[in-house]
Amino acid sequence: MRRRALCAAIALVTTPAGGESYREGLFGYEVADYAAAHAAWASCAEAGDYRCQFGLGVLLNTGRGVAQSHRDALRWFTAAAEQGSTDAALELGILYAIGPGDVEQDPVAAYSWLLVAARNGDPVAEDRRALTASLLSQDEIAFAEERAKAILRGMR
Repeated sequence: MRRRALCAAIALVTTPAGGESYREGLFGYEVADYAAAHAAWASCAEAGDYRCQFGLGVLLNTGRGVAQSHRDALRWFTAAAEQGSTDAALELGILYAIGPGDVEQDPVAAYSWLLVAARNGDPVAEDRRALTASLLSQDEIAFAEERAKAILRGMR
């Protein structure tokens, strides 16, 4: 179910750059040929296509078709989120909240990215942001909110 929702989220985002590679990667992902998805998305992610960056982040975060690396996933999710990907901002918030493997837990960064995703209309991000807020002081929340505003300004 989560894989289907992820595929749908990826498919909803469209831009002309890297379109063919993106579609090839999406097809590979949908048929569980993760190595093909990785091959297709790697080049267009490097070229700056945020859909491919998000897809590559998903592969790296889950270890599908590649060695799992949360740190590398963080890199690609950041690149995609900075271009306006709400899904990538949500994933960043979750990664920073959990702090898995080679990513250090950072509730302030988690709050910032979850706020970015929430402001872009993601209801899951809003729920998680509220939970994360309970772990932070008022000063930390204020800092995270300023950081989120700066991120959002950079997206527009």
